[in-house]
Amino acid sequence: MRKFRSAGHALRALRRALDTHRAPMDASLSRFVRLYRRDFSPYEIEYYDLLDPAFSDAVLERLISRQELIELDRRCVVGSYLCLTSDKSVFYALCQARGLPIPELYAVFDRPCGWTRDGGRPQSPDDWRQVFARLPPQFVVKPALGLQGFGFAAFEREGERFRGADGALRTADELLAELLALGKQNLFAGSYSHHSLRLRDGSHRAILQERLRPHPEIAVLTGSSSLSTCRVTTLVGDDGEPSVLATAFRAVAGANATDNFVYGDNGNLWASVDETDGRLTEAWGLAPDGRRLERRGRHPTTSAELAAFRIPRWDDVKELALRLALAFRPQRLVSWDIAVADRDVVVIEGNVGGQMIPTPYNRPVRSLS
Repeated sequence: MRKFRSAGHALRALRRALDTHRAPMDASLSRFVRLYRRDFSPYEIEYYDLLDPAFSDAVLERLISRQELIELDRRCVVGSYLCLTSDKSVFYALCQARGLPIPELYAVFDRPCGWTRDGGRPQSPDDWRQVFARLPPQFVVKPALGLQGFGFAAFEREGERFRGADGALRTADELLAELLALGKQNLFAGSYSHHSLRLRDGSHRAILQERLRPHPEIAVLTGSSSLSTCRVTTLVGDDGEPSVLATAFRAVAGANATDNFVYGDNGNLWASVDETDGRLTEAWGLAPDGRRLERRGRHPTTSAELAAFRIPRWDDVKELALRLALAFRPQRLVSWDIAVADRDVVVIEGNVGGQMIPTPYNRPVRSLS
């Protein structure tokens, strides 16, 4: 069955190259073979529309396939230190210890015992009710070992209850039950991927932290009060010096609570960013057929022109990424999600070996060590 699916991806990619992009058959076949030999799967070739001549050969040399990324991970990622990024409670603690800006951390929920910013060790339901009573009017919760924004929720206090994005009011006990249920979203606790911690008994750990708002210029672009983040991939060389490898921006669209791209299924956009000045160069969203990405010139909610947008405080974003790269050694390859918020530039999370395609690296993939 997998072979049939692969053949379907390949045929659709070639048909689009011929019918839509008007590319010659011999050139399209030659490109397909070159990409396939570099371990790009037929799915990747179709989904990222890599037979489009708008991707020059020079750009293709700087795009990394999933398999190439896994091989690069094996050289650059230290498995025994995966908790530094896969577990956000560890990630935020290290950032605080190194003086790196993060959203304010109110508490970490866990079983049998969590902890709070003031040194508390809540265990019982009554302990957690007291924690909830001290939370600010707005806050967010998310699984500590989650990914792709699954389980993220924002709340607003109304008296002794808490209203979620769905409009429903929760009691303190109902909020506690939701925190317990978030353990199912701690995918990095199990064997989900080669970046998982493989904890024997899983994890109930969840984060309660400050709800940030986007920089006003970003809010105008997206028409949303949800954060849109920059993704900056850094690589620490053999000499111990960090460098920026790729820069992108994830733009929230519609009523989405997070900017996670999730293959474009939620309507959010992915854009490449000019490393020198923070200008968006190209943007992509999911095509109507749901099989591939397509280039977008305007934001779907606000109709703002994407290529005209420059990310505010861009130099601060890059400077923070390089500071993070040094602070999180020995992990050499990390993709940082950095928010330009209304009050500061802060790091939201780090992703070891985070995928950047369709954004190219700033150097050929084969040159990376």
